[in-house]
Amino acid sequence: MNLVVAIIDVGLDPVALAIRPGASNELWVSNHVSDTVTIIDVAPGSATENRVVDTIQALDADGATLFDEPVGIAFTTDGVKG
Repeated sequence: MNLVVAIIDVGLDPVALAIRPGASNELWVSNHVSDTVTIIDVAPGSATENRVVDTIQALDADGATLFDEPVGIAFTTDGVKG
């Protein structure tokens, strides 16, 4: 059975979800139209549980996005940048 536990506003046109491996308790969401990645705290009992804790948006010196319509998320097996 599916159950809605929270409705969380993220960027425009969210298209992919991924739980970051390891003990981070982070749900990452790629937002296709807004060219962003949203990070949500999913740690049970956390003060920020089910809230956006960061939004990643890379811009160049002229303000143009460096994320061009992200559609997926991938991590190393341990969730640490390799």
